[in-house]
Amino acid sequence: GLYNLDQELVSFDDYKGKYSILAFTFTSCPSICPMTNTEFNRLEKKYGDQINLVAINVDPVNDTPEKIKQYMNDNSYNWDVLIGDMNEVETVIGDILEYPDSERYIESPANHPPGLHLMDKSFTYTNKNFFPIEQDVDDLMLELDKLLVK
Repeated sequence: GLYNLDQELVSFDDYKGKYSILAFTFTSCPSICPMTNTEFNRLEKKYGDQINLVAINVDPVNDTPEKIKQYMNDNSYNWDVLIGDMNEVETVIGDILEYPDSERYIESPANHPPGLHLMDKSFTYTNKNFFPIEQDVDDLMLELDKLLVK
């Protein structure tokens, strides 16, 4: 399974009942992850605990829980980061997101799927994936605004 930064086992059932945004990140990622973090920050500021923001770390070799906690604190980021071995990460990519050839996404941390994945209230992937740039995430926000009034 996957664990939170306090090394407690996490179940995706814990996220049911709210819409969730799922992304894959690692602290030394030069490009996509900082963009993802910027957009997660925007989502967090706008929606707070109306939604779940969930980042799955893809660099278990270099990113210890302590290192990730420090990184989150240094940047004042406030969302869940889940950790586990790459087989667990591949399971999420293959079984939950239903990406074909899921093993190729874990060959190196840089191969992680880049998008923000919109999950429904039962933590099922909606097949809506937003690139972490402002205009795409604006579309995601429009989508969330519609979903949250229901």
